[in-house]
Amino acid sequence: MKKLGAIALAIIGVALASIAIAAPATAEAAGIHKAAKQECKQERRTDTREFVNQYGGKGKQALKRCIRHEKRSAKRDCKEERRTDTREFVNQYGGKGKQALKRCIVDEIR
Repeated sequence: MKKLGAIALAIIGVALASIAIAAPATAEAAGIHKAAKQECKQERRTDTREFVNQYGGKGKQALKRCIRHEKRSAKRDCKEERRTDTREFVNQYGGKGKQALKRCIVDEIR
């Protein structure tokens, strides 16, 4: 009976660990969006005229266009950096995979 309890605890531990491992990917994606949104709101506050000219207004749709632009631009820059200076990219972001790319994108946006 004690073995069964230990096995159940081990299974629960593995399940919780897998949830904890899966969570950062979602959190990093949310972090990218949040960082881009903050950057766009700051841009809209500081240089309203330029923001309106570039994104077509000050409302939600313009903010969404800005966020999409920030994310695409950062992703393009990070992929370029990963391709041209791989060693530096690996040292700075801990690899060449998706998680390293996401860390780079957040850094690029900020």
